[in-house]
Amino acid sequence: QSINANATLDDLIDYALRNKIELKQAQIDSEIGEREIASALSGWFPQINASGSIARAIQLPTVNIGGTEVPMGQKNTSGLSFQADQSIISPQLFQASKAAKFIREKNTLNIESTKINTVVDVSKAYYDILTSEEQINIINENIARLERQLTEANARYEVGLVDKIDHKRAQISLNNTKASLKSAIENRKYKYDYLKMLLAL
Repeated sequence: QSINANATLDDLIDYALRNKIELKQAQIDSEIGEREIASALSGWFPQINASGSIARAIQLPTVNIGGTEVPMGQKNTSGLSFQADQSIISPQLFQASKAAKFIREKNTLNIESTKINTVVDVSKAYYDILTSEEQINIINENIARLERQLTEANARYEVGLVDKIDHKRAQISLNNTKASLKSAIENRKYKYDYLKMLLAL
């Protein structure tokens, strides 16, 4: 799912909470923890065991009775047995029951902590970008003002009202402000890249 270029902070947070890999991992860890808890506590349920056996005699044993060989036993025999038992007092199961509570709390805290960190990180990145945008606007206004001052200083110099120093000073201020604009634009790009990383875009 893509995200709108005019997305609000709430849109960005919602997107991050639905797509952040660390949050998905925390939820998977919680699911794994629940399965492990269920497995550890399964000992409280009745345990039923069944076993069976089948035997086939290739040759039946014989007994000599009055000079005649008489086969004894059966060619096929089978047996089936069931056993059911249930743990009532088990130190391991009591310990597993206590541990289950702490594991659930830990997994829940991990998910909540990841959500909070995601909201904080995305919000901070969003406001950092807004700050950069405002800084760029201010620098652009300064450039327009300095360009006017340079034009005025140039005009005054040409008619001989001021010496070349005022003109040079205005040119240097303009060049420095343009360099600041370039730096601010580059900085804004890094901030956008960081926000994209947080959103896994």
